Amino acid sequence: MEPYFWWTDEQKQIAKKVNQFVEDNLEEAETYLWKKKFPWPLIKKVAKEGYFGAGVPKQFGGLELGATGSCIVAEALGRLYAVGHVFTVSLLAGLEQMLKFATDEQKQNWFPKIASGENLGAVCITEPFAGSDAANVMTTAVKDGDDWIINGKKRYITGAGVSDRIASYDLLAIPE
Repeated sequence: MEPYFWWTDEQKQIAKKVNQFVEDNLEEAETYLWKKKFPWPLIKKVAKEGYFGAGVPKQFGGLELGATGSCIVAEALGRLYAVGHVFTVSLLAGLEQMLKFATDEQKQNWFPKIASGENLGAVCITEPFAGSDAANVMTTAVKDGDDWIINGKKRYITGAGVSDRIASYDLLAIPE
């Protein structure tokens, strides 16, 4: 991966480090791919390096790399097949929403677990009639007291079998 002229020195350093990590682990990733096994040992290595914390603020144990830094890590880890998918989906599974809307208590609870790789995420977008077009999902979310009632169909949920949290893209039904 060639650095772009607008990258900061920190971004250039993370790119160099994560690319070396990928080179060191590429053969192992290919072995898991060909054997059709989930690469738990590689996921643990990614966690140990702190890469799951790419988008998490430093105060919660993250790397706080921002959007560009997180994309640098995602692009590099994408060469490790399933590892890249799990990383990217975990990053997309509500992290931005939590950064903007979570309470301090929720951030204290979730962010250290996300940053350490202890808590992986999945994203539910794809539906039978909407595909992955998030603007046209038909699954609804209706508030019922303190609970939410989710009604609809999702499929092809990347990372669902290994995730601890799931972000579902639904139509918010607001009662009149």
